[in-house]
Amino acid sequence: MPLVIVTGIPASGKTIWSKKIEEFVSSLNRDVTIVSEHEYISDKNETHNNSNAEKTARASLKSSVLRSIDNHTVVVVDASNYIKGFRYELYCVSKQHSTAHCVVQCMVSPEQAWQWNLTQASAQQYDKETFDALVFRYEAPDSRNRWDSPLFAARPDQEFDWNGLKEALFSGRAVKPHQATQLQPLTDSNFLHCLDRLTQEVVASIVDVQKTEAIGEIVVPRSRHRFIACRKVSLAELSRARRQFIAYSKTRSMSSEEEIISSFVSYLNTIIQ
Repeated sequence: MPLVIVTGIPASGKTIWSKKIEEFVSSLNRDVTIVSEHEYISDKNETHNNSNAEKTARASLKSSVLRSIDNHTVVVVDASNYIKGFRYELYCVSKQHSTAHCVVQCMVSPEQAWQWNLTQASAQQYDKETFDALVFRYEAPDSRNRWDSPLFAARPDQEFDWNGLKEALFSGRAVKPHQATQLQPLTDSNFLHCLDRLTQEVVASIVDVQKTEAIGEIVVPRSRHRFIACRKVSLAELSRARRQFIAYSKTRSMSSEEEIISSFVSYLNTIIQ
C-alpha cells in the first residue's frame, strides 16, 4: 500500500500532520500506520549534532518502513526527511514494492517554527544552534524530482488538498519497478558501499526489535534467515561483529543485496551465542 513521506524543518508540525493523515486514511476505511523517527531519537539535539547517531537513526527508520510496508497498510513516515538522498531511498522502497508514494511538506517559516518549538516541554525542545543548523541543512522537496512527486503543501492557514492526496494514494497507477529502482546486481564499484550500508541496516533492525523483544527469532527485512537471539545483544557487540564481517567479506563475491543481508544474519547467528 502507499507510502506517505512527511517532511519539514524542525518543529514545523510534522507529527500533527502525520496524525491528521492517519485520521483521514482511517476515515476511508483503510489500514494505516505511522512510522516515526521519535522512536529512534531519545535526545534530538544530541542526535542531530552527531552524524553517526543521525545515520543510525535513519537506518532504523528505514528498517521500520521496510517491516511495515505491505499490500494492505498505508505507511506514513513522520520524520524530518530533510536529506533528498534519503527521500530517494524511501521512494525506491515504494517502487520496489510497486506501490504509490507521495510527499507532504509542512510549510511554515523558520520564525514560526521556532516559536512553536518554544511551546514544547523543555526536554523536547531544540536548542537554537541545532535548530538553525537543521534549517540550514534542510533540502526542500522539488516536485520536478520524481522522488518528491506528487508533492503536497501542508500549511497551517490553508485548507489541505485532501482530495488530491486521496487520488494520489488510491486512484493512481502504481509505478512498477524499473532499472533505476529495481535491485541491480552488485559490481566492484558499489559492493563495499552496499556492504557498509546494508550491514548497518541489519544492526539497526535488530537493535530496534530488541527494545521490546529481547529474545527469540527476529525477522530481518530481505533476509532468507532469521536472527536467533538467545539473549539481548548490545549495540557494541553487534557493531564489532559487523566490522569483522565487513573485513571478512571484502575478499568474497556476493551477487545481490539480499545475499549480503542473509550472509550477515547467518554470520551473526554463528558468532553470537
